[in-house]
Amino acid sequence: MIKDALSGLGKKPEDSEMLLVLGDRDEDSQLATNLGAVYIDVKGKSETQMTGEFGSYTGIGRKNRY
Repeated sequence: MIKDALSGLGKKPEDSEMLLVLGDRDEDSQLATNLGAVYIDVKGKSETQMTGEFGSYTGIGRKNRY
């Protein structure tokens, strides 16, 4: 489904510097593996913990939230 959506935009996963999958299930982790993406397990984490983990991969901190 995600690859189809990217294809519809004329893109493919390799065109991205990094793909992130946020989730809380085994299926989410497997999706990340299939896409060659980074998986962040959000189950039971606070917003601060998730933001910190996200920032460790992207360099984006809380001050840069959109």
